[in-house]
Amino acid sequence: MNGSVLPGVEAAFVEHFGHRPQRASVSFVGVDPIEVLRFEPIPGERAYLSLGMSRHPMTGGAESFVAVDGPRAELMLHLRDPTDQHADVWRRLAVLAAAPAVESVVYTAGLTVDLGEPLTPGSACTGVVVTESPLPVIAAPPSQSPPSQSPPSQSPPSQSPPSQSPPSQSPPPAPSLPPPAELPLSSPVSSSGVTVFQVLPVTSHELAWARARGSAGLLERLRGPEVDLLDLYRRSVALD
Repeated sequence: MNGSVLPGVEAAFVEHFGHRPQRASVSFVGVDPIEVLRFEPIPGERAYLSLGMSRHPMTGGAESFVAVDGPRAELMLHLRDPTDQHADVWRRLAVLAAAPAVESVVYTAGLTVDLGEPLTPGSACTGVVVTESPLPVIAAPPSQSPPSQSPPSQSPPSQSPPSQSPPSQSPPPAPSLPPPAELPLSSPVSSSGVTVFQVLPVTSHELAWARARGSAGLLERLRGPEVDLLDLYRRSVALD
């Protein structure tokens, strides 16, 4: 299957949002390029989606081979950013999307990832918690690859200058995505298609709490009515 899955994934994204995205790409040493597509669900909101993570199945570091029918996924980051203050946040999503190839990360709902730096300047959010997204599983074409293949090389990431296409004319945007607070806590990873996970920005304090208490408890607290998960400048939620 390899890269042949990507056109279908992009087509599903375009169909869901109802317009063509802006796009940028980044390359990492020894890893296929990762693209990030930016949609505008409603004016002022931004939905960033990775395109390229699903090129290969996610495989843990302890596995000797990559099963061609293993789990494939892409990531979505949904923000409110009417003035494009966070225009470079796509780079953080690209780093997250490269992690399965670079570090053998296998994304599942409830996983927390700490990037060790703010997602955008001035933000207390330094990582994400993975959860279900409102996008359905995307059907993948039948594999014509051999039964197994060697895992992709795991070289440290080395970012190259992005290539970003200019904005294109688009029809009126689709309805807004559901608020993250309404999303289910978890979902299985499909073995027959491409799962789209949503990554919710979380602060370093929240990440430390989740490591000690578990991500399920953190997700429950993030769903409080006073928490605006689309705001990268939000404060940490109250944690006991």
